[in-house]
Amino acid sequence: MAKGNQSDAESVIPVMKCTVVLLVAAFATLAGTGCSSNASRGAADSTASSTTVGASPSTTTTVPHTAFARIVLPATTLGAGSSMKGRVVLENNTGHALHAIGCGFFAVALQNAHYRPQIAWASCAHRYTFPVGESSYPVTVEASYLGCTSAASAGDEPACIVDGDGHPAPPPLAPGTYQATLFQITRLVPTPPSITVHVTNMTPG
Repeated sequence: MAKGNQSDAESVIPVMKCTVVLLVAAFATLAGTGCSSNASRGAADSTASSTTVGASPSTTTTVPHTAFARIVLPATTLGAGSSMKGRVVLENNTGHALHAIGCGFFAVALQNAHYRPQIAWASCAHRYTFPVGESSYPVTVEASYLGCTSAASAGDEPACIVDGDGHPAPPPLAPGTYQATLFQITRLVPTPPSITVHVTNMTPG
């Protein structure tokens, strides 16, 4: 879990609340105890930062007095129904710590022209401190839908499947090309460039 030094000295960015649907979440669980169900459709900001996924800090252009992020993934191919660990690297050049409140702050999810994920943010009020300089926050990228329904009328939600433990679970994404995109519970930094990820057929077994 990503942690930051906690402080009450700075102003706090207000949290957005949203209703949680059944998810295999692809968000960074930075903290969260006593979270109640809440929901929000995550819509990625189109503003791009000056960074490239996987770039080392030495290759990233530093812009004084700003904060920006980049997505780092270990691969750009992912089997349908599987997941991979990644991270969001935050570069804070403002000269002071940034503060926000939420229950999980960053999420990276796959999307394309045919699929727009819903990001569910829990509503606990954990205080985050993003220090000056570079800091890193873990995320999980899922090659599955982030929600499903067992109702007869599903709307935009796909029907749930049964997982290996006999529980309802979101189905895998269809093979194809997706963009791994950063979502934020509250806009802290401009949305960085998305990463192209190719979802392939599931490997039997």
